[in-house]
Amino acid sequence: MADRRTENQISITDLVTILSLDGVRPLHEPLGLGGLADVTAMARAIVKESGLPTTQIDIYPTFARHAEAPGDQSEAAFLAWVAGAFTGSHVAQPQVSVWLQLLRQVRNGLASGTLALAPAETASVRDFLSLVDTQIDAEAFEAKMDIVRRATMTDWDQRIHMLYGYVYRDTHAGADPLLPLKFANQGNGIKRAVGLYPFDRRPDFPHEELMAFGMKFVDDNGIWMPEKERFPSLPEVK
Repeated sequence: MADRRTENQISITDLVTILSLDGVRPLHEPLGLGGLADVTAMARAIVKESGLPTTQIDIYPTFARHAEAPGDQSEAAFLAWVAGAFTGSHVAQPQVSVWLQLLRQVRNGLASGTLALAPAETASVRDFLSLVDTQIDAEAFEAKMDIVRRATMTDWDQRIHMLYGYVYRDTHAGADPLLPLKFANQGNGIKRAVGLYPFDRRPDFPHEELMAFGMKFVDDNGIWMPEKERFPSLPEVK
């Protein structure tokens, strides 16, 4: 199994490179970056300072230097966002990844009756699922990704696409640079939902039942989790 530090560094350098693209500006606001200074300029400065290495992880030392001593509050907020964002790497952020996977199983279990919960428990879970859907807003995010893919690329964007083999809509080989941003939106969405949902006022929320359901899902499907780490409760997804 890959090292979690390495996977996290890969995720970070992937995000920095993608956010250096002029074309992805329409996605800044839904990703929670709209209130910062020029995100594109901050990301591009790191990529340029790294010397545009052919291996993206070689960008990480420059990112780490900036993270250690950010130039201002806006850059600090941007670097913190990048460091904490989920990009689809299960190894880098297993708690976010496994819960995003499990929520699909929960929906199916509620629909089929294989997840047996009391009526009040079912209602509280459905409320949470609805909140997750609202926070992710997948349809609106997909529409903005289509805008990005249709736009004419700048010289910088063409250069980065060629250097790192980016191909819009190539989901088969994972070459679409918007996929990590789509995952980041999903990760942000579930984290926001966890922060907004009033777990402390919903004693009927079935934490233990969902954790047991999740552990069975992990065991049945051979999904890797950190050694000796139990299946996390939802409030632990941050």
